[in-house]
Amino acid sequence: MRDRLEILNKARARMIEDRDAHAKVLAAPFDRDKAERARNKFVESQILVDALNRAISGEELSLPSGWPEATIGDLAINAWLFGDKGRTVAQRQHCSGRAF
Repeated sequence: MRDRLEILNKARARMIEDRDAHAKVLAAPFDRDKAERARNKFVESQILVDALNRAISGEELSLPSGWPEATIGDLAINAWLFGDKGRTVAQRQHCSGRAF
């Protein structure tokens, strides 16, 4: 689990560097073609940073007993992408505290 957390943190740092480079282009004197591309890349990078933040938060949470370690990142991403639709009935019941 520590290895995954390190990988996610390195990926996050890389995406922040990329995002900052695109922000510098946006702050420079206006050039329509460069600004449009930089804006799209900035937004794309920010979405990735947000997704990585959620994945890191998921890795840092402790798992409920009996769940395999590999599912925590999947749960965090599925919850963000799909809400309850991304989880099985058992996962939704477990997270809500109901017995299944």
